[in-house]
Amino acid sequence: LWSLDHEGGIEKAFCCINATARDFARIGKLVLNDGIWNNESIVNKSFVREAVRPNGLNNKDGTPCITYGLSWWLGEYEGKSFYFMRGIKGQYVIVLPELDLILVRMGKKRDVGSGNPHPDDVYRYIEMALRISEQ
Repeated sequence: LWSLDHEGGIEKAFCCINATARDFARIGKLVLNDGIWNNESIVNKSFVREAVRPNGLNNKDGTPCITYGLSWWLGEYEGKSFYFMRGIKGQYVIVLPELDLILVRMGKKRDVGSGNPHPDDVYRYIEMALRISEQ
Protein backbone atom coordinates (compact mmCIF):
# COMPACT_ATOMS: atom_id res chain seq x y z
CA LEU A 1 0.00 0.00 0.00
CA TRP A 2 1.14 3.52 -0.73
CA SER A 3 0.22 6.62 1.22
CA LEU A 4 -1.40 9.42 -0.76
CA ASP A 5 -0.42 13.07 -0.60
CA HIS A 6 -4.07 13.84 0.19
CA GLU A 7 -7.39 12.00 0.00
CA GLY A 8 -7.98 11.04 -3.63
CA GLY A 9 -4.49 12.34 -4.49
CA ILE A 10 -1.37 10.70 -5.85
CA GLU A 11 1.01 8.22 -4.23
CA LYS A 12 4.01 9.56 -2.36
CA ALA A 13 7.04 8.20 -4.17
CA PHE A 14 9.57 9.44 -1.62
CA CYS A 15 8.22 7.70 1.49
CA CYS A 16 5.54 5.89 3.36
CA ILE A 17 5.39 2.52 1.64
CA ASN A 18 3.36 0.09 3.75
CA ALA A 19 4.96 -3.29 3.10
CA THR A 20 6.20 -6.46 4.77
CA ALA A 21 9.83 -7.45 5.24
CA ARG A 22 9.36 -9.94 2.42
CA ASP A 23 8.10 -7.15 0.13
CA PHE A 24 11.15 -5.04 0.91
CA ALA A 25 13.43 -8.03 0.29
CA ARG A 26 11.80 -8.36 -3.12
CA ILE A 27 12.78 -4.78 -3.94
CA GLY A 28 16.36 -5.64 -2.95
CA LYS A 29 16.25 -8.76 -5.11
CA LEU A 30 14.86 -6.82 -8.06
CA VAL A 31 17.74 -4.36 -7.88
CA LEU A 32 20.28 -7.13 -7.26
CA ASN A 33 19.01 -8.83 -10.43
CA ASP A 34 19.30 -5.69 -12.60
CA GLY A 35 15.54 -5.11 -12.72
CA ILE A 36 14.64 -8.65 -13.75
CA TRP A 37 11.91 -10.58 -11.93
CA ASN A 38 11.00 -14.15 -12.89
CA ASN A 39 12.97 -13.81 -16.14
CA GLU A 40 11.06 -10.66 -17.09
CA SER A 41 12.63 -7.21 -17.20
CA ILE A 42 10.32 -4.91 -15.26
CA VAL A 43 12.81 -2.10 -14.54
CA ASN A 44 15.32 -0.93 -17.13
CA LYS A 45 18.69 -2.57 -16.45
CA SER A 46 20.68 0.57 -17.21
CA PHE A 47 18.57 2.59 -14.75
CA VAL A 48 19.07 -0.01 -12.00
CA ARG A 49 22.82 -0.05 -12.55
CA GLU A 50 22.95 3.74 -12.54
CA ALA A 51 20.96 3.84 -9.29
CA VAL A 52 23.63 1.90 -7.38
CA ARG A 53 26.60 3.93 -8.62
CA PRO A 54 27.80 7.31 -7.33
CA ASN A 55 25.50 10.02 -8.65
CA GLY A 56 28.23 12.27 -10.06
CA LEU A 57 27.43 15.17 -7.71
CA ASN A 58 29.75 16.80 -5.22
CA ASN A 59 29.50 16.97 -1.45
CA LYS A 60 29.19 20.37 0.24
CA ASP A 61 32.97 20.51 0.53
CA GLY A 62 33.38 20.04 -3.23
CA THR A 63 34.63 16.44 -3.10
CA PRO A 64 32.89 13.84 -5.28
CA CYS A 65 29.98 12.10 -3.56
CA ILE A 66 30.72 8.38 -3.55
CA THR A 67 28.17 7.36 -0.91
CA TYR A 68 24.89 8.02 -2.73
CA GLY A 69 23.43 6.93 -6.04
CA LEU A 70 19.83 7.41 -7.15
CA SER A 71 17.87 6.83 -3.92
CA TRP A 72 20.36 4.16 -2.84
CA TRP A 73 23.19 4.69 -0.36
CA LEU A 74 26.53 3.13 -1.30
CA GLY A 75 29.28 1.71 0.86
CA GLU A 76 31.94 -0.86 1.52
CA TYR A 77 32.47 -3.18 4.46
CA GLU A 78 35.51 -5.45 4.83
CA GLY A 79 36.27 -5.11 1.13
CA LYS A 80 32.71 -5.93 0.05
CA SER A 81 30.57 -3.35 -1.71
CA PHE A 82 26.99 -2.83 -0.60
CA TYR A 83 24.09 -0.54 -1.33
CA PHE A 84 21.02 0.15 0.73
CA MET A 85 17.73 1.96 1.16
CA ARG A 86 17.08 3.64 4.48
CA GLY A 87 13.89 4.71 6.23
CA ILE A 88 13.44 7.41 8.85
CA LYS A 89 12.66 4.88 11.59
CA GLY A 90 15.70 2.67 10.99
CA GLN A 91 14.25 0.53 8.23
CA TYR A 92 16.88 -0.87 5.88
CA VAL A 93 17.15 -2.95 2.74
CA ILE A 94 20.86 -3.75 2.42
CA VAL A 95 22.24 -5.60 -0.60
CA LEU A 96 25.69 -7.19 -0.79
CA PRO A 97 25.86 -8.20 -4.47
CA GLU A 98 29.12 -10.14 -4.21
CA LEU A 99 27.50 -12.47 -1.67
CA ASP A 100 24.03 -12.51 -3.28
CA LEU A 101 22.80 -11.37 0.13
CA ILE A 102 19.82 -9.14 0.98
CA LEU A 103 19.18 -7.90 4.53
CA VAL A 104 15.95 -6.32 5.69
CA ARG A 105 15.45 -4.54 8.98
CA MET A 106 12.01 -3.30 9.90
CA GLY A 107 12.69 -0.28 12.06
CA LYS A 108 11.33 1.37 15.11
CA LYS A 109 14.14 3.68 16.05
CA ARG A 110 16.92 5.04 13.88
CA ASP A 111 20.53 4.93 15.05
CA VAL A 112 22.18 8.04 13.69
CA GLY A 113 25.55 7.10 15.17
CA SER A 114 28.59 8.68 13.64
CA GLY A 115 27.04 8.91 10.19
CA ASN A 116 30.53 8.57 8.82
CA PRO A 117 29.72 7.85 6.07
CA HIS A 118 26.61 5.89 7.17
CA PRO A 119 24.82 5.28 10.46
CA ASP A 120 26.77 2.85 12.65
CA ASP A 121 23.93 0.33 12.78
CA VAL A 122 24.26 -0.35 9.02
CA TYR A 123 27.68 -1.84 9.65
CA ARG A 124 26.42 -3.80 12.67
CA TYR A 125 23.64 -5.39 10.62
CA ILE A 126 26.07 -6.32 7.87
CA GLU A 127 28.48 -7.81 10.42
CA MET A 128 25.67 -9.89 11.97
CA ALA A 129 24.50 -11.12 8.55
CA LEU A 130 28.05 -12.11 7.58
CA ARG A 131 28.41 -14.09 10.80
CA ILE A 132 25.09 -15.86 10.25
CA SER A 133 25.82 -16.62 6.59
CA GLU A 134 29.13 -18.29 7.50
CA GLN A 135 27.34 -20.97 9.55
